[in-house]
Amino acid sequence: MPNDAISEQPRYSEPEEGRSAHIAERKGLKGEVFRPVLVLGGSEGARDICAMLAQHNIPVIYSLAGVTERPRLPAGDIAVRIGGFGGTSGLKRYLSEHAVAAVIDATHPFATGMQARVAKACADLSLPIARLHRLPWRPKRGDRWIEVAHIGAAAKALPKSARVFAALGARGLRDLVARGDLHLTARMLTRPDWPLPPRWRILLSGPRKTVAEEAALLSSLRAEWLICRNAGGQAGRYRLKAARLLNLPVVMIRQPPPVVDVPRFFHVPALLAWVLRRIGQG
Repeated sequence: MPNDAISEQPRYSEPEEGRSAHIAERKGLKGEVFRPVLVLGGSEGARDICAMLAQHNIPVIYSLAGVTERPRLPAGDIAVRIGGFGGTSGLKRYLSEHAVAAVIDATHPFATGMQARVAKACADLSLPIARLHRLPWRPKRGDRWIEVAHIGAAAKALPKSARVFAALGARGLRDLVARGDLHLTARMLTRPDWPLPPRWRILLSGPRKTVAEEAALLSSLRAEWLICRNAGGQAGRYRLKAARLLNLPVVMIRQPPPVVDVPRFFHVPALLAWVLRRIGQG
């Protein structure tokens, strides 16, 4: 392992042995004929909607970009594909070849390029599409947030040579590379494939499971600042609560506004009801 990587590996759920990749039409619980639903994963809730669709005997294709080497996969008889589609044209071809009935965009809130491409492909094919979206976090009493619009402003907000804990993802971290003066530890699931500044190191890990664990980690790293994107969801809440507990300032990159006009759902049951209404007759 490289010298700047901390030897802590993430934990994943292994796919079930003999998982089926069958994506043909199926009959629902009431005899409805369902064609496949494509779920574009990458955020919390994506696995939950896959599992709930499978419980209704709806064929599901769970698609991941392939950034994480050993991703957690949904439970149930669900087809999994990993990798890109080859742009909008490749995605349209895939949707047509697999007779996809509807698309659920559950990608990361900051994956605006992908959101625009999938919405364009579905519009061209007149396919139903909905987005499973995470509401952004809101500052609470005791938080010391500095909210900024983009990573460039975030880079300017950090003091020279500060000790920083970063939760930005590979792309966000790379946009910060000009700040090589920072003593920065970045927590990620996969090591970047580009050179790091000498003072930076990577913590190969997922979020801690409790506030106390997150606080202990930040204390052990002697972190003075936290920088992250406002992705919403549950996974990052303990990190923010730990920063509040330790009175750490947080540079928070605002969640981008919606880039496409598609139905948005913030809860899985409501999204499931939408899918059932839209494809119930196959």
